[in-house]
Amino acid sequence: MTSKEQIRIFYTIKGKDIILLHAFKKKTQKTPAKEIKTAVSRLDTT
Repeated sequence: MTSKEQIRIFYTIKGKDIILLHAFKKKTQKTPAKEIKTAVSRLDTT
């Protein structure tokens, strides 16, 4: 990863726990729908 690359991380907090739902390398300004769907799907299972 170079200094110009960015990572987007989706997480949630439950009580004292931080739960990582999904992370991906950001390539465009807009977050792709498939990345959001992945995070929401994992949120539904926590």
